[in-house]
Amino acid sequence: MEQLFKSSLAHMGEEGAARELLNRYWDRRLPIDPVKIATAAGISVYGRGGWGEDYPYSGYYRIFNGIQSIEYNVSEAPVRQRFTVAHELGHFALGHEDAPRDVGNFQSSRDFRELQANKFAAELLMPASLVREHYLNGKAGSVEALANIFGVSKDAMGYRLINLRLI
Repeated sequence: MEQLFKSSLAHMGEEGAARELLNRYWDRRLPIDPVKIATAAGISVYGRGGWGEDYPYSGYYRIFNGIQSIEYNVSEAPVRQRFTVAHELGHFALGHEDAPRDVGNFQSSRDFRELQANKFAAELLMPASLVREHYLNGKAGSVEALANIFGVSKDAMGYRLINLRLI
């Protein structure tokens, strides 16, 4: 059953797959916790790069011996860690195999799979309907306030508002 669910996610597109995981696993609290969602979906999540461990990636989605896992770099800012976990969860939902995320800028990648995972992560952490509601109803008066509500960086929220054509 779960394998069928996973294969159906990939056919929904980035935003549809993110909304489906939110519908299935999100507790309706902000900020959205991508680790809880990944764990509920049966994916192991590990922080890497702590005390003396040189971890060269921001994150990594992999399947090893049939076990799906997401790794993220604990030495990065918490907002980046959250986006990375959501991004790697996107690789899972979109049917990508072994997908390391380098330490480069989230917007600079030309790899189609990376762009898809970024789009997925944006919808997972900053659902369009909620961002519109908070922005248009005046629940948050600035990009910084919205970023704080959704637990993302000001840059990520700024891109989201632009992509949603709100600014």
